[in-house]
Amino acid sequence: MARHARNFAKRLADALNIEVKLQDERLSSFEAEKRLGNEVARGMRKGAIDATAAMIILESYLESIRATKG
Repeated sequence: MARHARNFAKRLADALNIEVKLQDERLSSFEAEKRLGNEVARGMRKGAIDATAAMIILESYLESIRATKG
């Protein structure tokens, strides 16, 4: 993870007195493009890729939680 992201997460956690978990998002856009294929019109592609990448990041995070509990 980028040092900037780690520093921000620490400041956020300290300021709000909460636990902040970082999730690796590398290759999420690539995976999103792969999942979408050619199903999305060119003008809507960027938004669809971003939304799908966000979904992939969330899925990955939830899977990591499940793995630690089970």
